[in-house]
Amino acid sequence: MKKLLQFLDSYNTTEFQYPEEGYGLSDKLAQYYRDILHCHYVKPVERDNTKPSVSKLAKPGIIVAYDYFHPSAGEVHSYAKMRKFLGGHTFELEVLYWLERLGYQYKYQPEFVLEQGVVGHPDIVAREDKNDTAFIIECKHMGSSTYKSAAKTMSNQAYITQLAMYCTKYQTDGLWIMGNTDTGELSYIHFPYKSILDSYMHYVDAAYRTHSIVTTASSFEECLEFIAPPKPLQRKDGTRYIPPSMYISKGVLHKAASLYALDVVDSNVNVVGYNYPEGAKQWEPVL
Repeated sequence: MKKLLQFLDSYNTTEFQYPEEGYGLSDKLAQYYRDILHCHYVKPVERDNTKPSVSKLAKPGIIVAYDYFHPSAGEVHSYAKMRKFLGGHTFELEVLYWLERLGYQYKYQPEFVLEQGVVGHPDIVAREDKNDTAFIIECKHMGSSTYKSAAKTMSNQAYITQLAMYCTKYQTDGLWIMGNTDTGELSYIHFPYKSILDSYMHYVDAAYRTHSIVTTASSFEECLEFIAPPKPLQRKDGTRYIPPSMYISKGVLHKAASLYALDVVDSNVNVVGYNYPEGAKQWEPVL
């Protein structure tokens, strides 16, 4: 990984120059791009949407449980939204491109079967040569406001959970590579395997615990005996609000957020309790 990290360290400040031999595009990488375009605009890749995957298990347990028992028929996106998704995949291909230039071997979005049969697709698995230890790369393209905080410390539980689940299964290091959509800058955070074991195993354990609960329960209501909504966050004035992890997009709450009892005061949505379905067995976290 050393050669890749050295390249990433210099990425934002090195003056770009076209080499005399040019930048060739491998057949492998060109085919990946064709596959992505086909997936976006012709026919999506068919995957089992009924089982919690690694990316789903990284979300709060209450969302995982709700989605498992209320499967979506599939979202319809605008061209603008599809272009945004494509931009994220193009960023992944850029990382693959530099890996090729640096002489790395890699696999793009291979299928991993983890504990309890959980299936996931890490962005990239790379190694410097066949004798070198492989490591996991996850890529994220984000706007400046998110990038500034993420580049300092990757504190997003959902992102860390995904990477940690892959790394602990194969006992290897992880690397988050982040791109700023506004400035073109890159940043990265290296997660050594030991640091994952020391600091993030509780995320992995929580994900597998959630998977075990939802796949053995008979209903969403039964899950409420073991899984509660995330604890609300507190404002300076003492009122509480729904944590950002319960939003599916800006201003749009996930349906599981209906479990919070809400009160609106001066345009502030305050959490004042819980609103469980009648007859459901539940435990309520202290506000």
